[in-house]
Amino acid sequence: MEIVGLGSISDTRILLYYVFVGLGAFHFVYKFGLNRISLFVLLIFWEGIFGFLAKNGFFNYDLYKIAVLSYAIIMYGPNIFEKKNKTDVYINIAFLLFSIFYWTTYFLNIQPIFTVASQFSIKYVIPFLFYHAIKDMVFSSKKTNYLLRLFLYIIYLQVAFSVLKVFIFGVLTESIVGSIQGAGGGTAVVLPVLSYFLFYLFKNGRFDLKDWLIITSFMIVAVASNKRAPVFIFPLFIFFTLTYVQKSIRAFTLLKYIPVVFILFYFGVKTNPSLNPEKSTWGSFNLRYAIDYALYYNFQTDNLLNDELGGRGGGLVLIFNPESLNLKSIDNVLFGHGVADVVTRKYGKFVGGSEYGLIHEGAIGVGAGIRKIYMLGYVGLISYLLLVFSYLRIIKNKKFVLAFLGLFFYDFFLYGDILFTHNSLAALAIFICLFSSRYKIRV
Repeated sequence: MEIVGLGSISDTRILLYYVFVGLGAFHFVYKFGLNRISLFVLLIFWEGIFGFLAKNGFFNYDLYKIAVLSYAIIMYGPNIFEKKNKTDVYINIAFLLFSIFYWTTYFLNIQPIFTVASQFSIKYVIPFLFYHAIKDMVFSSKKTNYLLRLFLYIIYLQVAFSVLKVFIFGVLTESIVGSIQGAGGGTAVVLPVLSYFLFYLFKNGRFDLKDWLIITSFMIVAVASNKRAPVFIFPLFIFFTLTYVQKSIRAFTLLKYIPVVFILFYFGVKTNPSLNPEKSTWGSFNLRYAIDYALYYNFQTDNLLNDELGGRGGGLVLIFNPESLNLKSIDNVLFGHGVADVVTRKYGKFVGGSEYGLIHEGAIGVGAGIRKIYMLGYVGLISYLLLVFSYLRIIKNKKFVLAFLGLFFYDFFLYGDILFTHNSLAALAIFICLFSSRYKIRV
């Protein structure tokens, strides 16, 4: 099957796809009703269709963002001051600190206020308010059950939408991920793993054949967007949760789940055109080719001993060298160059190279840890990590925290930092954190 850009897909086919996405929204409302929380979830998980309508001139996309933010503040802003437990205090303090340092960066690097405020509101305020919207679920089995059924249904819909996308378009294209993303396909990397985490907790780590088929279906989201990373990380997180999180690591346990991991990896390589020599959606399994591609994609070399590493992975060395990030003054080192300095440039993301005064070349635009330092400095980086850790502190199972940290660090240092900044993924991640202490509940 051919891989093309979204521009090669006819408007008619895209419209047909979004007709089905819209029907999914109507069925969601029919199934779960329309209340404060379901409307909030609907607005952020059907972001793609709002983007499509805005792109076709039905309204200004900024109005959608303002509407979602306004709704969240009006409905759930007062919840910030309702202390339910110590976690509330930690999250509120962490968010306050990050906010102070974020806006300190703005005052040191005066840039377009609307751009700076928009980035702050959409990426950080809405996930923060979503936590306060559902934090009381830990005290209500009824609300927990309702949200569990709601999120599982949304996950299954994303799989169905991905299947429809392939059939309607007739080709693979990165852009459009289910109902949650209309431009780009980054969410297709993280969503399969998050979906598995919730399903793992829901089933208490005990899967029958039907469950394994459901778990495998989560990868369809990645396949439909031609994403390579899930081929490697999705089986690894399954293996980690079933061998380490669920029980102590033993030889029998390892032997029991290695075949499962290999089968998932095998089919992932064969169905991803980038990872097999034939560039086919059903090519041969060539392990050496797949590994070499992954190394070159992330490090611009197939030899990690090479001194001249590039790409996302190679960019990590810049973390320890502020001058190579063009952070030459004390203010820049502490608070960076500002958010608008990145999002208003040609590509709307951090691509590195001489344009930013960097020595390093390569696709480090999605190496978000580097981007965060460039935009917000080391103080901004540390305060943001504290905010994320305050969310993860909700999880009581320390082993499961490690699994979540693994996903976050991969996304943050080698990908795009979307786990806690893309509204739909952040909402799902926060729900999983809260649900993890009650995962024996059944729907």
